[in-house]
Amino acid sequence: MLAPLCNVCLNSDILCGGCSGKLAEGKISQTEVDASRFLHSMEEKHTQLADARLLKVIDAAHLIFIAGRGDAPKLVGRQGSVVKELAKKFGKNIKILEEGDLKNFVSNLVQPAVVSGINTIYSPAGEKIRVRVSRNRPNVSAESFSQIVSAVFGKKA
Repeated sequence: MLAPLCNVCLNSDILCGGCSGKLAEGKISQTEVDASRFLHSMEEKHTQLADARLLKVIDAAHLIFIAGRGDAPKLVGRQGSVVKELAKKFGKNIKILEEGDLKNFVSNLVQPAVVSGINTIYSPAGEKIRVRVSRNRPNVSAESFSQIVSAVFGKKA
């Protein structure tokens, strides 16, 4: 499994110098460390995880796992078995999303609501993204949405 941690850190309880530096700088979070290690420990039981790429884990209202393109079904598992174990371990709802462009990512994030438009607002303070959704209630709060988009794309939303 390709994870934000190196293979040595996935197999041990302590972090190497490089991974602990990433953690100290804020490039990875403790949640990512815990989730990566847990998924790595599940590889024997769920063999599809060996080929999966985990890019990022965001701790918001839901626990958001960002997978590589085409790897989301591997992280979900057969009949949701991997997601169920992750939810039980972390005590939160789990959402698996694939990396991609902003529009596809946002539409998957706010499902079942439908994105009716995405605007980029330019101001002296910097760029900001405004997303308009249908009247259906989005699956994520505005605060969580803003946190997730800024963590993945580095833009305010």
